[in-house]
Amino acid sequence: MVHTFGDRFGGASFASGWHLCLTALSQLLDGDSTRVERDAGELHEAYLEQFDLGRGVVEVTAAGPRVRFERQLVRPAEAVWAVLTSGDEPAAGAPAPEGFTSRQAPAGPVTEVTAPSVLAYRWHPQGTVRWELGQGTGHGPRLVLTQTGPEGFDTDAALDAWHDRIEQLAARLLAD
Repeated sequence: MVHTFGDRFGGASFASGWHLCLTALSQLLDGDSTRVERDAGELHEAYLEQFDLGRGVVEVTAAGPRVRFERQLVRPAEAVWAVLTSGDEPAAGAPAPEGFTSRQAPAGPVTEVTAPSVLAYRWHPQGTVRWELGQGTGHGPRLVLTQTGPEGFDTDAALDAWHDRIEQLAARLLAD
C-alpha cells in the first residue's frame, strides 16, 4: 500500500489517519471488534515531531530576509484564533495581541485583520509579521506564519522564537 501526496506539511495528518485505519484493520483481522478512537491531536503531533515538520525556514526576498513557518494545526480556526487573541479582538492600528507576538517580534500596530484567518502587524519600521490560518487537511487550519525584516535582522533568533511560540500554541490547543 502506498499513499503519494504533494502536501509535505499534511504528512502528520495523513500518517495519523493511516495509523488509526491500520490499527482498526489489524483488530478486524484478529477477529476483534474495531475500537479505535479519533486522534485528539496527540498522534498527529507525534508524527509532526517524527517527520520534523515544525521547523521554519529563512527565505531571501527582494524586500529582505523572511522567516517562514508552515504547520498543520489540529483544532478549528476559531479555536486557534480564540487562543491567540485571549478574548482581546484585534483592530487595525491597535497593538497586536500578545498571542501573535514572539520575543523577537514585539507587538506593533495591526495592519490587517480578518478573524479568524489573518492578522498582520508591523514589528519594525521595515518589518512585518503575518499569521494566516487557511485551509488544512480537515483536522484544522494550516498555519502560515511569516516575519520579514530589514537586512541583517537576526533570522536565527527569529526562527527559535517563532518555533517556541508555535510549540506553545500547539500544546495549548491540545490541552483545551
